[in-house]
Amino acid sequence: MTRPRTNASMSERAGSSRRTRRTPGALLSKNERAILCLAGCIFLGIGLSLVYGIVWNSLYGYWRTRDGITVEARLNSVERHTSGRGSAATAARYDYRVDGQPYTGSRVTLFRVSTQFYRPLTSAWQAGTPIRVFIDPKHPGFSVIDREFSWGLIFLAAPFSLTFVGVGILLFVRVRHSPEPPGDLSESPSHG
Repeated sequence: MTRPRTNASMSERAGSSRRTRRTPGALLSKNERAILCLAGCIFLGIGLSLVYGIVWNSLYGYWRTRDGITVEARLNSVERHTSGRGSAATAARYDYRVDGQPYTGSRVTLFRVSTQFYRPLTSAWQAGTPIRVFIDPKHPGFSVIDREFSWGLIFLAAPFSLTFVGVGILLFVRVRHSPEPPGDLSESPSHG
């Protein structure tokens, strides 16, 4: 013989199923919200820095020198800078003139690794041999020694920058769409 169901047992089960049902977003305390917002800012900042510093500067520099106009330049210095992690970069300073106006430049390359230019630039500097630099004809203060396009930098930087930007946005969305925790009941105004 089966036991008849009572209203109390059905309401208990309904209450227990409500307790186990998951809300779309878990409650976050103010501290958790602040930490997620800070982490979102950091990830977004790193991602946007990569986009601006690597991708945008390189592509914009390439576009600025798209006419392929070069001028003769004299090297003032060529140095190899090594970071604490062992990576190296070539730094160069050079003077050039456009329409009689003197300019100084320091960009070695837009896309490629600058270390491959250390030996040829050092040889030209020591021999006093002039080099050719690409300029932006509208703003001749912008110059670069090598403007050869390379997809390698774009393909390397784009996934990292998009990942960081995406994680930053997801953290902000998580904070925005998580329900507010209920406040302290003792502080709520009483209605009466």
